[in-house]
Formats: sequence, C-alpha cells, structure tokens
Amino acid sequence: MVQQESSSTRPIVDCLCMPLELADRLRIELQHQNWEMVSHQSPETLLSQPSEQRYGCAVIYNWSDGRESLELIHRLRALKVPTQIVLVVVEAVATIIARAAHDGATDVLQANQPAAELRDAIANAIEIDRAERPRALESLQQRERLESLSEGERDVLRLVLDGLPNKVIAARLDVSQRTVEARRHKLFLKTGTTSIAELVRMVVQLGG
Repeated sequence: MVQQESSSTRPIVDCLCMPLELADRLRIELQHQNWEMVSHQSPETLLSQPSEQRYGCAVIYNWSDGRESLELIHRLRALKVPTQIVLVVVEAVATIIARAAHDGATDVLQANQPAAELRDAIANAIEIDRAERPRALESLQQRERLESLSEGERDVLRLVLDGLPNKVIAARLDVSQRTVEARRHKLFLKTGTTSIAELVRMVVQLGG
C-alpha cells in the first residue's frame, strides 16, 4: 500500500511530454497520494529545475526513437542531486529498456499499463529519492565547501594530502610557515573538518 504524504513533505512528480489522457489519469492517482504533479513540454524546462530543491522523481514519456529520452536520463542523473526517473515507453524495445536501466532509470513501464501501476513505480522512485537524497545533499555541500577554497588554500590542501609537514609545504610553495599555518586553519574552517584524517576522508569520498 502506498503511504500518503503530508503537505509539508509532499514530493513533486515532474512529467515530460506525457499524452493528455495518460496525464489526466495519472494526476488523479497522484492527487489521492497528496503528490504534486508538474507537466513539462520540453527537456530544458525540466532540466532548469534545481534538483537539490525538488524531492520526488521524474516521469519521462518516450516520445521518439528513444535516443532523446536516453540522453535526458543521462543528464538528469548527472545533476547536482541525481533525479530518480521512471521511463514510460509505447513499445517495450529491449535495447531502450536495457540502456535506460544502465543509465540509472528506476523503472521502465509500457504506456498501456494501468495508471495504478505507474503510480506504484513512482512511489518506488520517491522512496529511493527519500533514502538517497540526504547523502547526495551532504556530498553536494562538501563539494561546495571544497570549491570555496582559494588557490593558495588548494595548494596547501594538495600537499597536506601528500602528508607533508608545514615546514616542507612552506618551502615547496615559497611562502612563510605562518602563511601555511593560516591557510591550513582556513582549510578546516571552510570544509567543516577538525582533523587531517577527516579532511582526507572527505576528499576521498568526493573522488578527489
């Protein structure tokens, strides 16, 4: 049974290029769950929505030979916070289904299936988003902290990660040891870390 959402945590279901009849049937199903449905007529309007602020999923209606839909799936999964995706196809073409799953689609359904089945697939995508979003947002915040470092602070970070002491770092960068200490202090402040081990772990987790 699909659990109803409260208005304060209501997910958004972004639907792209969905035929009017299917959209109307789906809207009724989603309203019963207190989920908000937003229709988009072009990929660009969907991609322009800040994924880090939109809890829910996207439903893509495969409107062509599949190439554009697959490209959109790839782009949505590459956003700052990856979007969970349900792909709706007119025909169950094996190559499209396999590629969609490989590129990160949560589910692939045929358009002639009951709206309730699409609702259940959406519910599954929303649950995945609910589980994965906190970790994705934390990674985004960590990445933004690293990106806030100045060039000089990045230089110190690189050498700190190499395990070099302040005296050696100062010689490598041709600056005073006091300057290295000041930049190192800012590293901890800006990244929100309190130790070298924590800083290293943060960089490694982000693939740095």
